Amino acid sequence: MAAHPTAPPQLLATLSGHTDRVWCVSWSPDGTTLASCGADKTIRLWTRDTAPNTWTCKVILEDAHERTVRRVAWFPDGTKLAAASFDGTVSVWRRTASTWEVGAVLEGHENEVKCVDVDQAGIFLATCGRDKTVWIWELMDVGSGGGDAMDTDAGADEGLQPLEFECADLKRGHGGDVKSVVWHPCQPFFVSTSYDDSIRVWAHDPARDEWRCAQELADTASGGSAGHKGTVWNAAFEPMPARRDANAECRLATCSDDRGVIVWSATAAPGATADDPPQFHVQQSLADVHERSVLSIDWSRTGVFATGGSDDAICVYREAGLNHPFERVARVEHAHEGDVNCVTFCPAVGEDGSALMATAGDDKMVRLWTI
Repeated sequence: MAAHPTAPPQLLATLSGHTDRVWCVSWSPDGTTLASCGADKTIRLWTRDTAPNTWTCKVILEDAHERTVRRVAWFPDGTKLAAASFDGTVSVWRRTASTWEVGAVLEGHENEVKCVDVDQAGIFLATCGRDKTVWIWELMDVGSGGGDAMDTDAGADEGLQPLEFECADLKRGHGGDVKSVVWHPCQPFFVSTSYDDSIRVWAHDPARDEWRCAQELADTASGGSAGHKGTVWNAAFEPMPARRDANAECRLATCSDDRGVIVWSATAAPGATADDPPQFHVQQSLADVHERSVLSIDWSRTGVFATGGSDDAICVYREAGLNHPFERVARVEHAHEGDVNCVTFCPAVGEDGSALMATAGDDKMVRLWTI
């Protein structure tokens, strides 16, 4: 059975303003604001204008980092934004009545921080970097003191106290750069992806009050029968409203230097407790979906997922139906004039069931598409 016909993504808008490559785009939880960041050391916040398909940069967040801002991630309340930088730090911005300010700067990584993500409760941050480590940070009560955060005097005019974070754990396990960290959208575990070709699943162990590697997803760990054969750049969990099989606990899609995508399915392991994450296995491998490295992947609430690659293209994938395989149903050549560094879907679905997607490229541009 062939996949349902899918028209290629339609370009709605090109957002210019960054003065160097754009590394990441991230939607606010309500889908009304798009954050972008890049090698120009800035974060831009874009909102929709009244004119059709017109977006304007309303705020530029700058002077918090000395080098590239590699990744941004929203807190679930939409009032705070975390940013990971090649200067080895992570800044946490918060919205005040009149502006945005730096509420904390997290220090600890030895060099470039490649990614940051926030858990579904807005309490834990995961960060990773070139130093092969994964850090888990916990947001403490504001003004509680202590923690591994550098205090700032931002917000003094409005009487706001600095945000306080403590390092809850530091994990070493990957054998190379850790490229990304991604929290499950509603369960308390996350995955990390790495230059060592593997994905690791991390969960909290309440008995020891520490985070542990619950599973390694790698070609070598599965006898050569599964796993990526190159750097794993990114991962994306299937959003819960997109779930088609009520019996499947969750699915994960990963992308790699090997030009492929793997869809992993997970179910509870026999004898698992409430603190144990599900165990993943390969549901499907899609080989050679791009002509070069697949750099980014994201999953829409409409059920499709998309990838961006260093071949300057974006691709879209869809299942033909329940228990049918995914197929690549659309490809856009020259989506950017250079690497497509990030693809991300807006959490709000259009009234017509369409999905809004943002992409970021080496060409200094942010682009918006509808699928």
